[in-house]
Amino acid sequence: MAVARGRKWQRDIDEGKVRDIKELTEILQLDHSYVSRILRLAHLAPPLIERVINGTIPENLCISRVRNTISNNWDDQLQEFRVEA
Repeated sequence: MAVARGRKWQRDIDEGKVRDIKELTEILQLDHSYVSRILRLAHLAPPLIERVINGTIPENLCISRVRNTISNNWDDQLQEFRVEA
């Protein structure tokens, strides 16, 4: 659910429906840090998203890890979470 939410919010920003994260947080009436964490999920590598959808989430992929900045580079993500492409 959080991945889908992050992807939708990112799409809203990309399509200009909202200017930026600040405007998004105001519209949603949510904390900026929460929205930022969820938006990070929009940048997960497709194989990681597939694992989330299939319910086979890597053991070391948890929301607390995503709270920290993770690489936007998909190859780095796959290596970090030990997932094959």
